[in-house]
Amino acid sequence: RRGTIEITDSAGEKAAIDLSTALTVEDVLVEINSRTDIAVSALAEGDHLVLTDSAGGSINVRDLGGGHAAEDLGIAKNGSDGTITGDRIIHLFDGTQLSILNDGNGVSIGKLNQDIKITSGGNTFTVGLRGLLTRDTHLDVLNSGNGVRSGTIKITNRAGQSADVVVDDSIATIGDLIDAINAAGIEVSATVGALKGQLVINDNSTPADGTSPGNLKIEGTAGNAAGDLGIVADTDQTTFTGSEIYRISSLGDVIRAINYAVDATDPANPVRNQDIVAGISESGRGLELLSRSGAEFTVEAGEENSRTAQQLGLIGESQSGRFVARDVLAGLNSVLLSSLRGGRGVSLGEVKVQDAAGNQVEVDFSAAPPSSVQELIDLFNAGTEAAGVAVTARLNDASNGIIFEDHSGGSGATRLKDVGSAGRTVADLFNVDFGDVQTTTRNLDTGNTQLQYISEATRLESLNNGRGVATGRFTITASDGSAVSVNITENQTTVTDIIEVINALARSIDVEARINENGDGIEIIDKSGGGTLSITDDAGGRTAKDLNIAGAGKAFDENGETLQRIDGSFEYRVEVDADDTLDEVRAKINALGIDVEAGIVNDGSANTPFHLVVSSQVSGTRGRLLLDTGSTGLSFDTLVQAQDAVVFFGGAGAENPIILSSSTNSLSDVLEGVTINLVGTSDTPVELTITQDVDRIVSDLKTFVSNYNGVMNTIAEQTRFDAETNVRGVLFGDSTVNIILNRLRSSVTAKVPDAPPGFDRLVMVGINVGKGGRLSFDEERFRERYTENPEAVETLFTAEETGVGNRLNDMLDELTISFDGLLARRDDLLEGREELFNDRIEGLQELLARKRVRLERQFRAMETALASLQGAQSALGVVTGLAAGAFSA
Repeated sequence: RRGTIEITDSAGEKAAIDLSTALTVEDVLVEINSRTDIAVSALAEGDHLVLTDSAGGSINVRDLGGGHAAEDLGIAKNGSDGTITGDRIIHLFDGTQLSILNDGNGVSIGKLNQDIKITSGGNTFTVGLRGLLTRDTHLDVLNSGNGVRSGTIKITNRAGQSADVVVDDSIATIGDLIDAINAAGIEVSATVGALKGQLVINDNSTPADGTSPGNLKIEGTAGNAAGDLGIVADTDQTTFTGSEIYRISSLGDVIRAINYAVDATDPANPVRNQDIVAGISESGRGLELLSRSGAEFTVEAGEENSRTAQQLGLIGESQSGRFVARDVLAGLNSVLLSSLRGGRGVSLGEVKVQDAAGNQVEVDFSAAPPSSVQELIDLFNAGTEAAGVAVTARLNDASNGIIFEDHSGGSGATRLKDVGSAGRTVADLFNVDFGDVQTTTRNLDTGNTQLQYISEATRLESLNNGRGVATGRFTITASDGSAVSVNITENQTTVTDIIEVINALARSIDVEARINENGDGIEIIDKSGGGTLSITDDAGGRTAKDLNIAGAGKAFDENGETLQRIDGSFEYRVEVDADDTLDEVRAKINALGIDVEAGIVNDGSANTPFHLVVSSQVSGTRGRLLLDTGSTGLSFDTLVQAQDAVVFFGGAGAENPIILSSSTNSLSDVLEGVTINLVGTSDTPVELTITQDVDRIVSDLKTFVSNYNGVMNTIAEQTRFDAETNVRGVLFGDSTVNIILNRLRSSVTAKVPDAPPGFDRLVMVGINVGKGGRLSFDEERFRERYTENPEAVETLFTAEETGVGNRLNDMLDELTISFDGLLARRDDLLEGREELFNDRIEGLQELLARKRVRLERQFRAMETALASLQGAQSALGVVTGLAAGAFSA
């Protein structure tokens, strides 16, 4: 909660610090550390803040004006020794989303619903995290751990028969519930959904008297069981799919999945986990598993290639019946060591440190392993300071690595070396093949330690500064010339989805997609051999470009084999030559074609007046840049910090107003259908008056009419029949197209019963149906009717269930929904026919092959016969010649 805090230092000086607009911990630190009227500094340390008075005297922090900022930051305290150590303010809890773990890389879920395997005693418990219902799913894990409350469910089938299903303590699992429904005796059965955590209810009844069937009705007559199970229904369909009641998206969901895991080695006698208890570790930054019996157990990946267990830190063996997973949440203002090196992490061990004066110490990182970069730095500095070794560690200037600085003043070498066999700390940090680095220049910089920020769980919508990835097709052409076409649709939402689609298609041409080694993009590997790998977007598309994989491959060596690779890294590199001018460097940066622009500024000074200026073209904090100048000798200063626009929502003097932020100077998601443009700052509340944008509505309706007519034109083209030429469209006479056509026409011509009279059809507001079912839009008529009664026009389009917009949405959902939709069923039918035709083609090919063999055999026999005849003819010619000669003699 925001507010103003007051800090009093040891000299009695006070400072009121307004944290109303603070969005991050860094904002808080900047606000405190920028104050010159008090001798107090602040820093983030692990999971808390620390405030220090430079004079070492008493320090006090309190909230002003009824605020809660100091309280919530854990620093509303007195510090008599000049230091306030704040309370823990960052930790995991039941609702922590998996997507924010591992520095925002999240947790990827395997394909087989077998993500974690726990072996304890004679049982192997398999934990699936796809959120799929099975018969063994316990009711207590449903609805984010809220479970299913008891109650009575009344089911009335389409034949009018009813039965009650009682959900009480005897119903513990989904299997128990399914059995209870199936045993109700009214020809209604239950199953689990194939793709999501949903129940599916099937009604197989028919009225005995031959009358039209009624609706399948499911209701809760007592308690809340029907609603908690997501199966409340009143439908004329024979199959009803309930709402999603099982989803694994939070750490609490994972904990419950472990605690209720089942050993289904013997499906007839499944054994539920009753010994291993999962929870959040004492540090509050990882998971912990504990055996109630004290027995030892092991935790490992549940399926091949699944990284779920590893990403949750759940790989290893228990100690005294207890297993503490590695941290999956870093401290304040730091990142996990496990996220470095593209997600491969750092192997911690003992490091020998030597300063230039010859002083040495061994710092042991393995005894109490740090989990974050800042903790490693703090542990290193504490170890060298205690031993009198004048080497300290800090983040390097680019903030993408660690620099070790020697302050000894000696003339020898500064040296870091891995000792023992427990780890490769130095080797991993410095990316060397051996754990020994040294310099006489006093500073050892690890350089870029490659923080992973793209993983299998990364959502596509987060890429390209939040613009996401466009849907579309691109072609992968392997180096041997073989090619496949890849189609990315809205069904692909994560990097894993992209990789799976590519690999499913490109495996046939010996091409593989995977996360690259640095964890900052997708790479495409070509093992086919030959020329050059290439990826191109289809005409008008940009999907491959958005994934950063469009272009030609480059050769590289892997395991002693030369392969082709396209590296879709979102980290861009500019090669700067020693003789490059600033203008040439500027041109190279701009040639990258990314959301960064370089320019040159002349400050007019006599010496070195020219400056290279690099600017992000993305506004707000999303446009933050990280520039690593490497060995170029260039150095940059930040001129403008990336920041978001911040707005308070609430009346004057509100104790805890709602904080709204945006990366642009507009707010588009605060109020539905409203865009608020921010044009300046104000110390007093600004009142907004919201009115309808009629011009925008008219524009949207024109677009709708145009798109609708485009569909009708496409249908007309594909179903045409030319009587003169006898040419038919490919869908001429197709019954499915006729169904779609009729439903479209019905959706735009039917009456809306919930709309007021005179406003209950589209034609009444200027949208008319003309020749061939095309629509026309009378803008003047629409504006008149809208001015007359805007609420009635709104009801015409948006009335729940019956409004034209909702009716069209429902109709399109019915057509396009996977598995059960009209088009999906038609696809299945066509696929069946295609398989039949392919079978017939194969049969005909076999028949033709056999006939060819027979004809070739007959041909060879005929050739042999002809050869014999030709031989006989030659012999007869000789005999004839001899006979003629004898007669002549």
